[in-house]
Amino acid sequence: MYGLSLFGHRRKSTVVLIDVGSASISGAYACVEKDCHPTIYYSTHVPISLRDDLSPEDAVAQALIKITKDLLTIGAPIVSRYTNKEIHMDRIIISIAAPWQDVRIQTRQKTEKKPFRFTKTVMDDMVMKIFAKTAHGRIITNSMVVSIMLNGYVVTKPFGIKTKEAKMVVLGSYITKEIANCVTDIVTGAFHTDNIEITAFAPIAYSVLCSLYPDEKNMLIIDITGEMTDVVLIKNGLLVDITHTKRGLNVLRRSARDAGMRTTNSSESFHAIEHAVLIDKDHNAQFTARIQQARALWLQDIAHILQTLNARYVLPKVIFILVDEDAVLFIKRQFDEEPIFKKIWLSSDPLSVIPLDAKRFSSLVTYKKESHDDPFLSILALYAIRQ
Repeated sequence: MYGLSLFGHRRKSTVVLIDVGSASISGAYACVEKDCHPTIYYSTHVPISLRDDLSPEDAVAQALIKITKDLLTIGAPIVSRYTNKEIHMDRIIISIAAPWQDVRIQTRQKTEKKPFRFTKTVMDDMVMKIFAKTAHGRIITNSMVVSIMLNGYVVTKPFGIKTKEAKMVVLGSYITKEIANCVTDIVTGAFHTDNIEITAFAPIAYSVLCSLYPDEKNMLIIDITGEMTDVVLIKNGLLVDITHTKRGLNVLRRSARDAGMRTTNSSESFHAIEHAVLIDKDHNAQFTARIQQARALWLQDIAHILQTLNARYVLPKVIFILVDEDAVLFIKRQFDEEPIFKKIWLSSDPLSVIPLDAKRFSSLVTYKKESHDDPFLSILALYAIRQ
């Protein structure tokens, strides 16, 4: 890990952090200050109840209302006790993951016969044209210029340079109007502020991890928690692709539970899935078959994503995985031992799989006793320092 001098922030402030994942929502009060570790005073976590009698928007709304209520009624007094003053909330940062938010990478090119000077006005005009047409029923929440090429070369300080050709790669985050209105109305109504930043989680993770690991120019970032699996590809320090599959670790948890596990300890479910390949089918055929099938489909989905990316890029061997702490050993074993992954990389050399569980950020983010370690909230807190 690298020091927090990589981040910069103008002053000490109190920030509300909300992470809307595929299966749950987390919320926290954080104190961010230049050259200091961010401090999480209070955090809360609520599952999204995905039921047949609830629309997805209503399920998100229910969980978000509970989160904001906990933050105001339980969290605010805790922050006041720590700071010895009435709480003043400076801003709210909300990250939203798939399936609620869609992230796309798009390009735009400008070519002239005569050289023109590349300016911020030119850049803004190119970005505006990229997002001039938004899919029906969706709005763009934020955009990020990933790279700028002038005369065929990537340039990090492009303004003022004369060129005949400019090409930009821009990441855009889209959200349905229903979810956007739901999130905005609930949070604005609860905190009585419109100082709200809504963004996708992927570009935040990219920004923070590239700052923490500046020597790692090529990496995969895989969010494997919840209902889905998101994959972000970084090449030469640039975010070049984002994709996802509709199967996450919750699929395996449910399969293990439905196959006979009767426990609230999710780590036991993963142990059962690990041992499934070793169990004699004649001994416990139904149990073994069900969790083996779930595991095979899940691995197949991830492998398909990686194979698709591998057809266009040389995949890096450094993989950062956002994963629940109880699943770290299970995930590492899959990447270390599964033949399907060895075929993708065409190498018997081990991959560098780095779990981004709560322990990974323990030296960078301070959690008070009324909060629980959460890798997503940690990344949001580190992102908040940079703003």
